[in-house]
Amino acid sequence: MLSQAEIDTYHDDGLVIPNLRLDGETVAAMRDLMDEMLRDNPGLSTDFVPGLVEQDDRWLAYVRLPIILDAVSQLIGSNFLNWCSSLFGKPAGVGKETPWHQDGEYWPIRPLATCSAWIALDRTSPENGCMRYLPGSHKDRALKPHTVALGGGKTLERGLTDAAAAEAQGRDLTLEPGQFALFDVFTAHGSHANRSDKRRAGVVFRYMPTSSHFDYEIAAQHTEELGRPANTFRQLHLMRGVDECGRNDFNRNKDVAPG
Repeated sequence: MLSQAEIDTYHDDGLVIPNLRLDGETVAAMRDLMDEMLRDNPGLSTDFVPGLVEQDDRWLAYVRLPIILDAVSQLIGSNFLNWCSSLFGKPAGVGKETPWHQDGEYWPIRPLATCSAWIALDRTSPENGCMRYLPGSHKDRALKPHTVALGGGKTLERGLTDAAAAEAQGRDLTLEPGQFALFDVFTAHGSHANRSDKRRAGVVFRYMPTSSHFDYEIAAQHTEELGRPANTFRQLHLMRGVDECGRNDFNRNKDVAPG
């Protein structure tokens, strides 16, 4: 469980690295599943795979790890679902830059609310393009201005208009394999390209309180705006408790919930 100091850090900075760690066997199994998925699906990007569970429902076992769910429940309450599971592979030498942004700029969740768990499968460092974050950027609970059409060579199409200020004040998120960070939907973050000879792979599982609604109609609007599938393909999986708002569709995009 998180200590009170860790909970306070999450609310003060918008991100915390708990004094918790996945065991080596679990990390190795996740790496093996990642390698198998990329090997068997050569069309997938090694930089970013937006839907792990949608690709292979075996990922749900890791989405449901009690060590993560227990911590998340301390931050967003006892009723929450998983709506996203992504791989950030960032291969050695060619891993792309992720511009400074707030995740909520892309997400069809109303009201906006999510706690993301960023789990390191490799060691992350400034040299291999670790995530950087802006402490306290979540506190006004609002989306900051973003610029559209950033050009190629990046993992996202939008970034903070005032990226220079974020870069100047940002902190590096350095993690060892098995460590993870928990961060808020409004926390500004990004990462540099990976020019090193070391891969920087990690997975991100996103959990939202069920007092919020994942709106597939808004997701469809985002798809039209971006010119690519945005979040219309997502599956929702109840992790704990009940659907408070009563509007989340747990049957969308799947006939039977895996697991």
